[in-house]
Amino acid sequence: MPNLHPQYPGIELDRAPHGEVKLYNAIKEGLGDSYLVFHALTWIHGEAGKVVRDYEADFVVFHPSKQALVIEVKGGSSIRHDPHEDKWYSTNHKGKHNIKDPYRQAKRNKYGLRGYVSGRKEWHKHAGERLLPVFYATFFPDLDSIDGLEGPYSPAGITGSRRDLERFESWMASVIEFWEG
Repeated sequence: MPNLHPQYPGIELDRAPHGEVKLYNAIKEGLGDSYLVFHALTWIHGEAGKVVRDYEADFVVFHPSKQALVIEVKGGSSIRHDPHEDKWYSTNHKGKHNIKDPYRQAKRNKYGLRGYVSGRKEWHKHAGERLLPVFYATFFPDLDSIDGLEGPYSPAGITGSRRDLERFESWMASVIEFWEG
């Protein structure tokens, strides 16, 4: 089991969004103890007197080969992107509603985490002399297929679905391979 933070004592996990609970359980069951994983990780990055931003990533997985993967999760039985309006929609038991663009969210958090980590010497000892590589991905744990969601900035190589829950570690490895080329 990975070093997972926070460790939820049962009922507390029920307060998290349904899709995040599914992925949390897949991570808990599917990764070994050499991984460090944060759920709902928040941080503030910036300099006083300049732009300071707050960030929240659904999941950040620190990989044993000294990389980090930021994952944005969107639940719902149907996820749709309207490229003409550049809007995203999710349908769940409450009906259809607008959602934030998951790829932009993940990308923003990737750069926020990279900036935060690069400014802290304690992180350099974990990554050696190089800057810790930070990648991003999205995960739709309620969808059987990601057909129709792919686009120029939303490739299949960084997108997970229900079928990837049971093979989370290999999905994550394929995402890292995608980014490393």
